[in-house]
Amino acid sequence: MQRLWRTPHSTVCETASGDAGDHTAEEFATFFTAKIASVRASIAATPLYDVPYKLTLILEDWTTVMAEKVKKLIGV
Repeated sequence: MQRLWRTPHSTVCETASGDAGDHTAEEFATFFTAKIASVRASIAATPLYDVPYKLTLILEDWTTVMAEKVKKLIGV
């Protein structure tokens, strides 16, 4: 199992000793809270994207289709 994690660990410059460090859940939460605040601040001046309204059709009525018709339509 250790061999499986060598590449990801070496990619992010972590040691393969299995030492998780002294990080706490609070530090983890603080890191991501700061990360989210940083991303929000960096995009704060970006104008909102105007999503155009798109009509979505709803299939209300079903009609019977025979197998022969389907075969003809798909060219079988």
